[in-house]
Amino acid sequence: MIATGRAKYPHHELKFPGGGTFAALARSDRFRAITLLELLDIDLGCLPQPFQNNAGLVLNITNAINRLVMFGYYSEWSGYGTTRLAPPTRRRLEEFPVGWTQSAYPGPSYGYRELRGFLLTIPREKGEFDET
Repeated sequence: MIATGRAKYPHHELKFPGGGTFAALARSDRFRAITLLELLDIDLGCLPQPFQNNAGLVLNITNAINRLVMFGYYSEWSGYGTTRLAPPTRRRLEEFPVGWTQSAYPGPSYGYRELRGFLLTIPREKGEFDET
């Protein structure tokens, strides 16, 4: 984006000092960069290895980025609070995750019984069913 002059806004290197060039781009430019990658509207020869001239890998990675961000956003991770870095057996939900609220997910339920099968229906006559 920056090297080709496609960035609409100046990048802010001090905004994310450890984040690299992509993190220094404005939000809209980061979105445009990912969109250009998805559309393969870039010079594949300018990319670093192993992406150089490898359109399939570029598409795979951009799809994975979109999915992994979505999974992370809607997961329970933000609700773990101070226990988020603890081993899974020691993590506790300390607050209701933001993604759960936005998607109207009611949260885990510890009281539901497990599925034990379905009711059997036996046909009596053609087109008629009784539940037993």
